[in-house]
Amino acid sequence: MCGFVSIFNKNQVPVDPGELFNMTNVIAHRGPDDEGIFVEEHIGLRFRRLSMLDLEQGAQPMGNQTQEVWVVFNGEIYNYQELKQSLAAKGHVFYTRSDTEVLLRLYEEVGTECPKYLRGMFAFTIWDKRQQLMFSARDHFGVKPLYYSDTPRGYIIGSEIKSFFATEQCAREVDEDALYHYLTFQYVPEPATMFKSINKLKAGHAMTITQKGLTIHPYFEVQFNPDEARSFGDLVEEARAVITESVRLHRNSDTKRGTFLSGGIDSSGLAALLHNLENPNLLRRI
Repeated sequence: MCGFVSIFNKNQVPVDPGELFNMTNVIAHRGPDDEGIFVEEHIGLRFRRLSMLDLEQGAQPMGNQTQEVWVVFNGEIYNYQELKQSLAAKGHVFYTRSDTEVLLRLYEEVGTECPKYLRGMFAFTIWDKRQQLMFSARDHFGVKPLYYSDTPRGYIIGSEIKSFFATEQCAREVDEDALYHYLTFQYVPEPATMFKSINKLKAGHAMTITQKGLTIHPYFEVQFNPDEARSFGDLVEEARAVITESVRLHRNSDTKRGTFLSGGIDSSGLAALLHNLENPNLLRRI
């Protein structure tokens, strides 16, 4: 699962490492396997890791060779092997087998356009010392959470709201409009949360922070363009191919894999596809 906190203080105010520790200790359940920290003047990144890929060398925060670009990343990039091959062909050298390093090299290659190339579930923050900017993005459909707050001292980004309350920068003030939405719809529409001082980054959106301020923009929007001329049989076969390819990509892991069964058609179908792809490694529990 993993979890992280990122801080960008305004006016070059130094980051307090102790504050970072407090903010990630409350989300230790997200990453029981490892932890790491990066602090440089007004920038701070801290990470809690649940190891899935490259168990030995995939530690975070991860920096490039010049120590000028750093990343903390929660999620999985399912097409990281294809991206790695493409980036290696362009001269990028890899020192780990992790998808985190692929994200780092991809940012070095294409900059803030990198989310458009990713297939997966992700939330991440990148600190680029060369351009003096912090860049964050959330996956296309918002599978992974990403929250942020603009405080008088600076900007905070994190995986869970409880991290924000481990610092004195965020007030526990209920957003009455959000509460109304929750009581009406049983959820709080993005970008609002239940608290006035904290927002959630929308799915398919990215965020850039500099000393000039914070800007948010979409990098992906869902489009539906039905082709009524195609036969039902063609649509069934395409759906089968797309779902099978998705299950194949989801198998990228250095740990054992399994699936949850609810008894419905969807979960049973996914379990059957996983069984067909890797019969010997399918986990079974009775």
